Amino acid sequence: MRKILIAVILFSTAFFPGIQVNEFAPVDNVIAERAVEDFTHVVIAEEMTAEWCVYCPSAAENLMKVYEDIPNEPYYEDQFFFVALITDHVEEADDRYDEYPGSKSYPKVYFDGGDEEVGGGQSGTSNYENAIDSSGGRTDTDISLTISMQHVEGDTISLETAMTWNEDGTTLNPTFDAVLRVYIIEPVSRFPNYDGDAYHYGFLSFAFDQNRSGTGTSIELNPHEELILSTTWTGGDHQDLSGNDFSDIDYNNLIVIATIYNDETATSDEYALQTAAAIPPEIDVDNVDGVLSGNIDITGNAMADRASLTQLEYNVDNGEWTDVTDSWDGEEFSFEWNSGSVAGGYHDLNVRATNQYGTTNVGTITVEVDNDETPPEVEIISPENGFIASDYLDIIVEATDDVGVQGVEYMIPFSGLGNSEWRPLEYDSDYDNYKVTINTIDHSNGAHVLEVRAYDSSNVVYDEIDIELRNEENDVIPPEIEWAPPDI
Repeated sequence: MRKILIAVILFSTAFFPGIQVNEFAPVDNVIAERAVEDFTHVVIAEEMTAEWCVYCPSAAENLMKVYEDIPNEPYYEDQFFFVALITDHVEEADDRYDEYPGSKSYPKVYFDGGDEEVGGGQSGTSNYENAIDSSGGRTDTDISLTISMQHVEGDTISLETAMTWNEDGTTLNPTFDAVLRVYIIEPVSRFPNYDGDAYHYGFLSFAFDQNRSGTGTSIELNPHEELILSTTWTGGDHQDLSGNDFSDIDYNNLIVIATIYNDETATSDEYALQTAAAIPPEIDVDNVDGVLSGNIDITGNAMADRASLTQLEYNVDNGEWTDVTDSWDGEEFSFEWNSGSVAGGYHDLNVRATNQYGTTNVGTITVEVDNDETPPEVEIISPENGFIASDYLDIIVEATDDVGVQGVEYMIPFSGLGNSEWRPLEYDSDYDNYKVTINTIDHSNGAHVLEVRAYDSSNVVYDEIDIELRNEENDVIPPEIEWAPPDI
């Protein structure tokens, strides 16, 4: 293991742990030399940092320059990831720093679990590039590793990691013992650095049960057999050192990094053997304005960061997914959706992108559909035609529709109440009909027409019967008397 150290700094940090000094100056005109295809594994950097640390922002910014694809700068594509363990905000970050030997100093970056380390503020990227080049060429145990992430709901994500030991066991070592660490990370951290800027790739918590004395999950691998582990992680179940939980996480501002470390229980060397990342694909669905009917073009953009996009699907209102991968040209997608397949009204149309490792992301738009061409059916069940009513009258109506009845109403025109005003009936789920009880005394006596109507999103249908109302209180017409003189 190569360590870049200066004797004065060794003395200082030994007696003053956590002292902030600019330990290293960058080497001029040194660039990364290892080609991406020559990496033996993916390299991880753990950035030990704290908000109070004066020199930590320079380390963070230079790590970010190495990670990002910047013109005229080395770019490691999917062969390098880093995480900022902010020890004065997250207890598990501090616990992880405690696992490294020696006293703490800030900032310090450990590559592959300490195979290389670079301490102090940095005025350039050279020291980091050299460390990545060195660790990326290290030959060690051959491990395959993937991790995928899906958004379940709210602040909950699901995770699945698959790993394989690609070597033969021996009589003395028939299995391989390792440590799995899965880092939950915000690319734009909620925690600020000394300059007040958001940290890059700030650590929130480890996923999976920490089943050992230190951080991480102990695992046992059999030769050439895939081990799959899955779990869910909920932000509200974790909190920072100030007591604030992570229930406000944004799925589009999350990545997860999984790393398998060699479980060197007999030594202090617990180097990283393989690293993988789950990064949600980017998905943007263009809004479709207006009330829709017929076939609709759904368009948008989708891409995967540090991975390949392998599938594009859509559904409506969380129904069955339909594959439309062929509609994606590498950046944009455009496919046709038949809005006649759903009822009229508002609907959520979801488009899901999946990358090669199984990590997904969903874009959603809300559309209004009006394609209902089949009218409801409505019938007055009670009273019967010609019914003579007084006092209270029960009106019962049956109404059905292929996409759903939106309402049923009645009216007794020109009867003295509201002058032809439609009034609602209530749905009775026990009898699957619509009912209302009216006081006929509120209506004038005599012959009337009872009208009802049922409607869906596009159509209205009617039914009617004749009724007669007779209430003494409303009898204001005197009786007619016909008199004839008696016969003499």
